[in-house]
This record gives sequence, structure tokens and C-alpha cells, in this order.
Amino acid sequence: MKQLIAKLLKKDTGLNEKEIEKNIEVPPNPEMGDYAFPCFVLAGRFRKNPAQIALEIKAKIKKTPSVIKEIKVLGAYINF
Repeated sequence: MKQLIAKLLKKDTGLNEKEIEKNIEVPPNPEMGDYAFPCFVLAGRFRKNPAQIALEIKAKIKKTPSVIKEIKVLGAYINF
């Protein structure tokens, strides 16, 4: 699943898939999702607030594979 998320995020983050996979976390609360990508690592690259980066990247994700039920932003995290 981490590989799938990494492929979804690769284009819009500018990171390679291994870097993305390394940063994917499991949220502390299952209601938040199964996996989360923190956008703090992108703040320096994009010179923006991580929460804003998360919203912008989520908006760019056009097509989600059927195995991902939902993508949502919670603060600076993109949750899957």
C-alpha cells in the first residue's frame, strides 16, 4: 500500500518513491485513516505552510485506485 501511495504522491511532491515511503506513517487514531503522509518535509521545498501544501496536493490527485477508499487532509497530513 505504501508503494501505491508513493506513486500517487511522486509527481506533486518532487520526492522519489523511496523518500515518500520512508515518511509515510500510521495515524494514531484509526478514524484518521490507515496511512498518513506528513507534508512537513515539503515545507522548505515549497516555502509554504505544510497544511496548505497538503490541501494543494490532495486537490491535484485526480484518480484514486479502487483500493483507496478515501483521501482526506487533516492539518499537515494527507490521510489515506
